[in-house]
Amino acid sequence: MDDETMVAPDLFYPGFYRLGGFEGIGLTGGATPKFLHNTGSQFSTTHMSDVYQAVGAGGRLRVAEAAASDADLAKWVAEL
Repeated sequence: MDDETMVAPDLFYPGFYRLGGFEGIGLTGGATPKFLHNTGSQFSTTHMSDVYQAVGAGGRLRVAEAAASDADLAKWVAEL
């Protein structure tokens, strides 16, 4: 995502980059269960995954490059 997009009125979030972008914002809630799907190949989740692993919560983070189906999401919620 480029700087011009990040300052668009409907997406502007002051401090976005200081928090570490999307990964940093995703970590502000701690190692709570998260299912990130439809990330594609351009959305980095490496740092978030590393942090979850470091605190012993690797199983609480699920990342899928493709969009998850409703059944996939329901299964994930049922396993919490």
